[in-house]
Amino acid sequence: MIYTAKNDLVLSQVSLSDIDILDVGCGTGSNARSIATYNPQSRIVGLSHNAKELDLASEWIARGIEFNLNSESPLELDKKFDLIICSHILEHLIDPAQRTRELSKFLKPSGRMILVVPNFAIWKSRLRLLFGKFDYAEHGLYDSSHLRFYTWHSFGSLVVPEDFEITKRLSSGNFPMPFLRKLIPIGIGEKIDNFFVKNLPNIFSSEVGLIIRRKKTQ
Repeated sequence: MIYTAKNDLVLSQVSLSDIDILDVGCGTGSNARSIATYNPQSRIVGLSHNAKELDLASEWIARGIEFNLNSESPLELDKKFDLIICSHILEHLIDPAQRTRELSKFLKPSGRMILVVPNFAIWKSRLRLLFGKFDYAEHGLYDSSHLRFYTWHSFGSLVVPEDFEITKRLSSGNFPMPFLRKLIPIGIGEKIDNFFVKNLPNIFSSEVGLIIRRKKTQ
């Protein structure tokens, strides 16, 4: 499977000070393309187990590394990064906590990690389970390659290294109102979405995320 999607939730957290960036599970470079367009000074290293993805991403990344996080160890890199992105990759890993710890070693002292995964507790997933449905699919929340499932509440405790702290929690999604959405102004719809995602993220977020950094030593 070739991963082509970009992630607006991740991109909203990238700043001009993020120069050296490691995009773990970079896909075909959709995130890298947006970052490079926003900040031409950025130097992005893309990591993927798929050689074809890296080839397609080559226009937007300074370097591509073919590496399978589930079958190869250890990961060795010769540089440090301002930002490490793990966008919809941790749910595919056998041992995501161990890999997060391993990746964190490649951060600069002031560096950050952005971790984003699907939210398994979203309302439509709850309805499916209520009616006894758990059918894997080729993509999406029930992607057959997902080995781990996370919620707004459980994500941090399962993947954040002990010497790191959560500096920000992220979420994105919308409130289910398919018929009403066509009748109200876009701005009103966005305000409704933002209200419910912010106040009930474990129910209405399609994806949840964390920004983490190393704890400051006294």
